Amino acid sequence: MHYDIHHAVADGDLVVVNCTMNGRHTAPWTVYAEDGSADNVFPPTGRTFAMTQSHWFRLEDGLIIEHWANRDDLGVARQLG
Repeated sequence: MHYDIHHAVADGDLVVVNCTMNGRHTAPWTVYAEDGSADNVFPPTGRTFAMTQSHWFRLEDGLIIEHWANRDDLGVARQLG
């Protein structure tokens, strides 16, 4: 697995990263429901995938104290079949 970083922007205590995660599906991939229970488990397909993501980090004293992320899980599910 590797990430391609497309953009990284810092403003005050916020850092935003727009990236693509690339990999091969070699282990079960679990999608979780809002309550934390397993919603769906995809068995390994051996297929490659690319998933766009954005990550927001809030920093304090040089440490990440908050993290929010958006990912294209539906796009990966379609790529993996």
